[in-house]
Amino acid sequence: MKTAYLKGLESATANNRTLKRAVGCFCVLKTYEKSGYIALTRYADCAALLGITTRTFYARINQMQAAGLITANRKGISLRSWHTVAQLFSINETKFYYVPGTTRPDLTLTALFIRSRQLACEAAFLRKVNKDTELKQHLQKVTGLQTSDKGFAAAVYKYQLLATLLNKKGEIITLNANTTPGYKNLSDLLGYNSRGGLAYLKRKLQKAELLTVEKREYTTTPHVYGSVMGNVYYRRPLQQRRLQLTDTFKF
Repeated sequence: MKTAYLKGLESATANNRTLKRAVGCFCVLKTYEKSGYIALTRYADCAALLGITTRTFYARINQMQAAGLITANRKGISLRSWHTVAQLFSINETKFYYVPGTTRPDLTLTALFIRSRQLACEAAFLRKVNKDTELKQHLQKVTGLQTSDKGFAAAVYKYQLLATLLNKKGEIITLNANTTPGYKNLSDLLGYNSRGGLAYLKRKLQKAELLTVEKREYTTTPHVYGSVMGNVYYRRPLQQRRLQLTDTFKF
C-alpha cells in the first residue's frame, strides 16, 4: 500500500525536524484513516502502523496538535482535511506523491525534498539549453541523447563539458548540469550545520531504502590540479589525477 504526501509539504518542513515528524505522521494517518477520526482505543494500532511505540505516538499527537494538523480530546483525535492543511502551509494545489510504506515518514519527506530539488535543478538546466539552438545541438551530438531523454543532464555532467563549451564570441558558456545539490547547499536547506550531520542523514535514507547513493569520480587531464566542479587529487596506484564530485542521489 502507498502513503499519500501532499506536494509542497516536503519543502515547507525541510529544515524543521520536529514539524517534519508531525507532518509525516499526519500524512500516514490521513491516508489510512478515511473517516478522519481516530479513537483512543486505536492508538496502539496507529503506533504499530508507524513503526513507533505508543508513548512516541502520544508525543506525535502533541506535535501534530501544535502544528494545527489535528484537534484532540480525551476520546481521540480528528484529522484536518487536506484542503485545510494546504491552506495552513500556503500550498496552492492539492496534488500528491504516493510512496510505498508507512514507517519513517519524516525520512520520506526528506527524500521527497531532495528529489524536488534535483528536478528543479534539472528543469533550470534544460531551460537554458533549449534557449540556445547551437548549444542544444552540440550537447545532443556529444551525449547521443535528446534534451527530452531521461538522464540527459547527467550525461552532460559526466562528459565534463562545463569548461569546453564556447559561444559564438569565443566566451566560455557558464553551464551547470549537476542536478544534485552540493553538501553545503543541501545542509543549509535541511537545517544541518556540518557535513557529518548530512552524512548521517544520507546513511539513514539509504538504510530505509528511500534512495541510493552513487559515488562519482572521473579521470582528468594530468595538468589539472584544481576544479570548481569538485576535488582533484592524485591516485598513486593508478598514476592518475582524479576529479571527485559530490555524491548523487538516485530514486
